[in-house]
Amino acid sequence: MKVENWENLRLIECRPGVYHKRTYGDGVQVQSLTFDPDGEVAPFHNHPKSEQFFIVQTGEWLIRVGEEEKKITPGDIVHIPAGVYHNIELLSDEPSKCLEVFCPPNEDDLNADGLI
Repeated sequence: MKVENWENLRLIECRPGVYHKRTYGDGVQVQSLTFDPDGEVAPFHNHPKSEQFFIVQTGEWLIRVGEEEKKITPGDIVHIPAGVYHNIELLSDEPSKCLEVFCPPNEDDLNADGLI
């Protein structure tokens, strides 16, 4: 059994005003996403080999998946199939959080964390 606490995980600033804490299991990655109101929005991108879930904890967001876009709020869960282009933008005027789940883990993150 592996037990970790979010408070003890390394905080990574992936873009100005955008922060991750992440952990890995066998074939899955879970990370917290904290976005400041002026955080830099990620370009439209995809994860060729990983499906992804966004689970909104706080704040109002605009998510774009393929040609669709939707406002999402706490409690909403968005599934993004592997290879589908997407991005997410914070609409709230205070720092907000989502959980993200990748299956299998995102290779870019594994590389960044020195795990492959």
